[in-house]
Amino acid sequence: MPARDRRSVERVEVVPGEEIRIRRDPGTRELVYTQVGRGEQITLNPLTYRYVAASARGRSPYGLPLFLAALFALDRKRQLSDSEQRVINLMARSALITASAPVPTPQQVGCRDENDPNYPAAVSAHFSRIADLITAGSANGLYLAPRFGDQPIEIEATPITQSVAGLSDITNSNQLRVWNALRTLPFLRGKMDSTTQALAQVVIPLVHAHAIHGQSVHAAVIAYGANLNLRLQGIPATAELKFAPPRSPYQLDEATALLRRAEAHTKLTALFGPAWAQAAMREFDVVDGDAARAPDWWNPTSGASAPDTPTPTPQETP
Repeated sequence: MPARDRRSVERVEVVPGEEIRIRRDPGTRELVYTQVGRGEQITLNPLTYRYVAASARGRSPYGLPLFLAALFALDRKRQLSDSEQRVINLMARSALITASAPVPTPQQVGCRDENDPNYPAAVSAHFSRIADLITAGSANGLYLAPRFGDQPIEIEATPITQSVAGLSDITNSNQLRVWNALRTLPFLRGKMDSTTQALAQVVIPLVHAHAIHGQSVHAAVIAYGANLNLRLQGIPATAELKFAPPRSPYQLDEATALLRRAEAHTKLTALFGPAWAQAAMREFDVVDGDAARAPDWWNPTSGASAPDTPTPTPQETP
């Protein structure tokens, strides 16, 4: 937000993404950003407002939150947490109890007959009293089975260890889905399945790629604010923000691999001649004219002669 004298940037306000409405101007075909709040709609000036999305879907201009893919797994995690708490409470009672009780006769619950309008409610209250009686001593592992006439209440206890055997596997599997959807990795959360160098060489580039993606989004926003401040102060300059890449812990392996690639291209050039130039240029991202743009001080062959390229020996065709 510019200062009152329009000579600098005073502060930065983050506009909530859910308040942004995006449309395309029919005349200029430019995107127009509008903030919809409690009052009237406010058209945001593109000179002072920048909309940056970390990811989008198709041609939609709206950004997608990075955690969107984790919503289902997070909801399942909530359900699993509730289930785990229920299992913990049941484990405190040491067993799952199943009780089977006969339906009382009308006379046993103080009713005239089965057509008595109070009979259903009396039966329900009867079973509630039985349930309260059974669970009253469950904390101490004692279950009472009362008898009504000649019909006893049957109680069956199931050990809890047989009911939660696969609970940890389900919970861990869902947790992995949450981490993957949030663009993170298990070892960043303290879970290590392996500590081999091969795993690290696969995992670390993934972490770097996610970090570089986030840095590009933040760099665009910060550079936009810095350039706005420069324009307001009348300074003819452009700011560009770049993050220093982290040092690779496998520099020796990467340098060795690059050397082997260069040696392979040397042998392939000796085999195919100039026809191999385009393949080598594509791999190393070299285009025509790059040599002319090299600075004067660049002379990697200074003090050493360039390696001779063997001339391929023509072969006779039978």
